[in-house]
Amino acid sequence: MDFFLKVTAVLITLLFMFSCEGEDGAIGPQGEQGLQGEQGSQGDQGAQGETGTANVIYSDWTDSSFPADIMDSSDFFVIDAPEITDEIRNSGAVLVYGRTASLNNIIELPVILSGNKFYNTTLGISAGQLNIFVQTLDGSNVGSTSFGSYRYIIIPGGTAASKNASLEDYKAMSYQEIITLFNIPE
Repeated sequence: MDFFLKVTAVLITLLFMFSCEGEDGAIGPQGEQGLQGEQGSQGDQGAQGETGTANVIYSDWTDSSFPADIMDSSDFFVIDAPEITDEIRNSGAVLVYGRTASLNNIIELPVILSGNKFYNTTLGISAGQLNIFVQTLDGSNVGSTSFGSYRYIIIPGGTAASKNASLEDYKAMSYQEIITLFNIPE
């Protein structure tokens, strides 16, 4: 019985020890920060991204070089445009606008206008220059033209202002839409 009492006392003591909960102790101090691991090697350079709108080129307004009174059925003048390359001519868009001297209207070229008579304002685009042509439709003298100044905007091929825009979409946009889209000052 002595043995039985000793075992029972030990079991009761153990039972009390493990069944009682004590108070939580205070949180210990923060340990030291571990050492910085080695930096992994950088991966390969990524592929070149698509051309952005930062590549859009625009000119200042160029005053017309037409005489005040054209005494012929046609005439032309040249605007130097060194940014126009054969690559841009083949895969980009060159938009040309005329600004009327009197009303300050801005119209994309080519266009047929009427004043005292109908005449056609067209353009020839070659590497490094724009040729602005005027020609009457009836063969009479042109007289004065409507535009006092001209401006061009070059959108290189691959410029993506939106995922679905194509170069033909740009040509269908108004001057105001183009300058807003590409953040071009008036």
